[in-house]
Order: sequence, then structure tokens, then C-alpha cells
Amino acid sequence: SSRLLGIGATLLLAARPLAAQTYTAPMLSCAAFHQSVDGKVRTELNGKFRIEEAGRDGRILVRATVGDTGLHASVWWDSLEVWRDADGGRIAPSAEGLLGGRYVGMLGSHGGWQGTQIPFIPDDVAAIADLTGVPDDLLPRLSPRPLAVGRTWNDGTELSVTRLADSVVGGRRWERFTLSRKTLHREERDIGGPAPAKIEDSETESGHLTWSGVSGPERWERSIVAETRIVADPKRGFRSRLEQRIVLQREATDPSECKVN
Repeated sequence: SSRLLGIGATLLLAARPLAAQTYTAPMLSCAAFHQSVDGKVRTELNGKFRIEEAGRDGRILVRATVGDTGLHASVWWDSLEVWRDADGGRIAPSAEGLLGGRYVGMLGSHGGWQGTQIPFIPDDVAAIADLTGVPDDLLPRLSPRPLAVGRTWNDGTELSVTRLADSVVGGRRWERFTLSRKTLHREERDIGGPAPAKIEDSETESGHLTWSGVSGPERWERSIVAETRIVADPKRGFRSRLEQRIVLQREATDPSECKVN
């Protein structure tokens, strides 16, 4: 019966030994991901408001091989659209000049990108989206130690990873996690006013990761809120708030797409 099958699946999950999630070369020998980013920026300067919306949508390919200290990886855009809506109009420059250009670097076994090369990014595209650190933002950092359901690992500074209950769908086992991150930075800086301005930057991120022990990251959905406040004096100030939603979904690919040119 379906009830017995459900009990059997639960027992199977419970019987599996704990293991840390690790990026491996077979997972990323030729991987494709669809990434969509939608964001809204609200700025306030001396009591005047401005709202802009921007985003991007594209397909990213990853090719990784075993390296000395992790995975040697190449990352590139197979397709990409970027846009920004402001003042009643839309700007959507062509990203053709970026397609195929390689980001090259090392990916740690539990995440963390060390780049050695970035592709040429056209100026009109760079004016809308900062694409210099795409690999840093592509594959999430993982806990370096096994996590039981309900347990949390944090890196001691800003990142926390919590394991949720696993699930079985269509005979495949999915491991699920929540990832959260929070940063806050305050400083005083001279910006030409009568006194140094107080500047506060904060960023809060929350997301859900679906992971396969065979193929690695399958879906990573997250929300980011970033705020900047500058107080020069009681009559002059600046505030910016970015709300962003990022969805990464693994797609099927053919090994021929990742042939070295």
C-alpha cells in the first residue's frame, strides 16, 4: 500500500549514514543552470524618492575537473538578458559580447570561489548588473561537516546552514537546507560635509537549497535585502534599499556543450 511504501522510504532515509555535502568533478563535469534575478531599488536623497527595477535571466554552463586544492572550473554564460526599468523606460543592452567568455578559478570542495580570470563585460551591461563575481554567487557554500536533520552549522561570522528533512520524489532522494546570512558594517567617512558622515551597510539573505548526492545543487532560491544609510547632518541624508529574488535551477545538458574550444 502507499502507506507501507511511505514507511519504507522513511526507514531508508533514517538508515543512511550522515555525510557532508561535497562538490565533486562528476557533478560539474558539464552542468547547466538557469538563473533568474529580479530586484527593486528604492533610494531616498534629501527627502526625494526614486524607484528602479532591474534583473537578468540566463543560462550558465559549468565545467569542472579535479585540481590540487579543489575543483578547477570554468563558468560561462550560454545566454543572457539584462534590463533596468527607471523613469518610465526600459534599458536592455545586448549581452552578446559576454557570451562564451570564461570565468576561471578554483571551487572548494564545500564551496568558495577563488577566481583567476573573468571575461570581458561590455560597459552598457556592467552599468546595469555587476557580473564580475558571478561564480561567487552561483554555487552555495556548504557545511564542511555532516548535519543531522534540524542541526545548524555556521562559519563563525555570517553564514548559517540548517538541514531540513529529506524527501523522496519519483524514487530520487533530495536533501534540503536553509541558508541564511547577515552582515552589518558601520563607519564614519568624510564626504565633503561639515562633519564626517555616518555610513551603515547591512545585508540579510535567506534561502532554500535542494541538493542531490549524485548531481549536487538542483535548486537554490533566495531573497536578499541590502540597505545603505548615510547621515551627513539632520537635513541631509541618503538611504538605499535593494530587494532581490534569485532563483537557480539545474537544467539538462549535453556533454558536447562543454567541449573546450
